[in-house]
Amino acid sequence: MAGILNQFSILIWSDPGIRDPQAPSENGIRKSGTHWIGEDGQLRRPGGFFLDKYLKRVGYSVNPEIKIFARPYTTNVLHCWTGRRNGRRDRQPTAAELQNCKPWWHKEIEFIRPRVVILLGKPAAESFSAVCGDDRPFKDLIVAQGEWMQFGDTSIKRYVLPHPTAPYPEKSAIYSTVFKLVSVDLK
Repeated sequence: MAGILNQFSILIWSDPGIRDPQAPSENGIRKSGTHWIGEDGQLRRPGGFFLDKYLKRVGYSVNPEIKIFARPYTTNVLHCWTGRRNGRRDRQPTAAELQNCKPWWHKEIEFIRPRVVILLGKPAAESFSAVCGDDRPFKDLIVAQGEWMQFGDTSIKRYVLPHPTAPYPEKSAIYSTVFKLVSVDLK
């Protein structure tokens, strides 16, 4: 399987929300079954289009209509929905919930054997990094691109990006820089 995926990456973001395709939520599992794809089978706006623009630069796409690019492996920090916080946003996962999901991450990483992991958004970056022994806040992680992180017996280059749907200063510039670095890692 690693050869099929070109050992690209695992894209990881926060805990699964109510609109997430790969985990239970208050409304059940998303019908498309694929990250960034709506129930109508189309790439979701604005996040899916934003992310896909940069993935194409390194030969990948999350758009099911584009067949000339490979699909990256995508997953979540948690494989279950944590529920709502104050009735509005999805709740940040607890340390115990993250530890409970660590065996799944080990299996995913063991199976995929990625060269790089791209963490999308603050919750994913801080949560995944903390479980790997790095407790720095997002603002420090996002300026430390391409660091090696140890995950069990595997060393993987870590990249941190703002979530594609998040308003973030210089988000496009950060994505451009990171995907240039990733393209070098994939050579």
